[in-house]
Amino acid sequence: MTEITQYSPEHTSVDLARLTAPPAAGIEVFDPVTLAFLNKISRLLLADKNFNRSPEIAALGYWLRKSNLETMAEENRPWLHSAMYSINPLGMVFHIAPSNVDTIFLYSLCISLLMGNSNVVRVSSAPLTATAGFIISCINKALAEEEFRHLKEYIKIITYSHQDSINEYLSAQANCRVIWGGNDTVEHFRNIPSSVYSKDLLFPNRISCSLIKASAFLASDAGGRQSAANDFFNDSYTFDQLGCSSPRFIFVLGSEEEKELFATEFYKSLSAVALKRYAGKATLLSVQKFNHLVNDVLAGRVDTARHSNNSAYFVETEDSSPDLESCYGGYFYLRRIEAGSFAQLKEMVTGKVQTLTWFGLNDKELADLNRALYGKRIDRLVPVGEALSFNYIWDGMNLFEELSRRRFISRNRIRL
Repeated sequence: MTEITQYSPEHTSVDLARLTAPPAAGIEVFDPVTLAFLNKISRLLLADKNFNRSPEIAALGYWLRKSNLETMAEENRPWLHSAMYSINPLGMVFHIAPSNVDTIFLYSLCISLLMGNSNVVRVSSAPLTATAGFIISCINKALAEEEFRHLKEYIKIITYSHQDSINEYLSAQANCRVIWGGNDTVEHFRNIPSSVYSKDLLFPNRISCSLIKASAFLASDAGGRQSAANDFFNDSYTFDQLGCSSPRFIFVLGSEEEKELFATEFYKSLSAVALKRYAGKATLLSVQKFNHLVNDVLAGRVDTARHSNNSAYFVETEDSSPDLESCYGGYFYLRRIEAGSFAQLKEMVTGKVQTLTWFGLNDKELADLNRALYGKRIDRLVPVGEALSFNYIWDGMNLFEELSRRRFISRNRIRL
């Protein structure tokens, strides 16, 4: 059998029986010690000057703060506390982490841990990225403290090469599988049997888009435009545009004249940011993006293309669907939407769209947009700059609820 490498709670090889041994004692849902442990990880993440400036680490560190976690507990109070039932852990949760977003595994782990579950997290068999390695080192530092040592029984972060005998064993032991990583991974694990009493949380391939009100951007001063470009950069380039929440399609709300001026001005602002923060990777991807543009032209999908440098491509298209396959790394499709015509957007987007970021909408317009999208499986409407901000409500599911069990408790005999 392939060797299993454990990264946390310590770096070692480990056997399956030890990996799935149940903890000696249970921990409570939103246990105060668990909250303190996650807050400790937050402090470690944010204290490191080599990593804390990266958007993904900053977002993760702030998300793990005790005050934020307590806010989540308060938001969930209506169903967490009931005279009719108790909220209990599911048991052992098997997380299959994606390879393209190297922070998701900790969000997934933490939500499950807050529900009192023990966790086996399988990360990619490829060498750890610097970001993933740093996160795991922070987890292990926190676990080394006496107050948190008992949590070692609840956290096993491992890797192994693709071998279904291990997947089958862990699937048989798990009370829940949380499967990230796209359609191929989801389909692969769906074909691996699990206990009839377990459940699967599935996260297949999704795509995301952005809706920008041209007049709002054009009315912004130089600082406002630069701020919008920085926020859009963080949404799009942080994971090389590979994240499910990273926009690949920009819908421009406004007239034809507003769209033209917006495309020119926003390209200037965004490419200026990307040239500073993404120049090395942009150079590596330059041939890939140019070849993709050629293919789009040959397929008749391109009206106009802006690519004065390698950092960003704006490809205007009349294609009606945002499902177009991007080559990533700063390659965006643009299409105009008539002002006030959100119904037009509904006809274009498909159920594959996860997140729609927006810029410049007022409260009424946001409400109208939400109403226009009734019946469409778009799970998130968030401001530009918030695409990668993780929330316990993800892909339409409350993950706290999904990773816990209600146990009905009757205190009085019911007489019929």
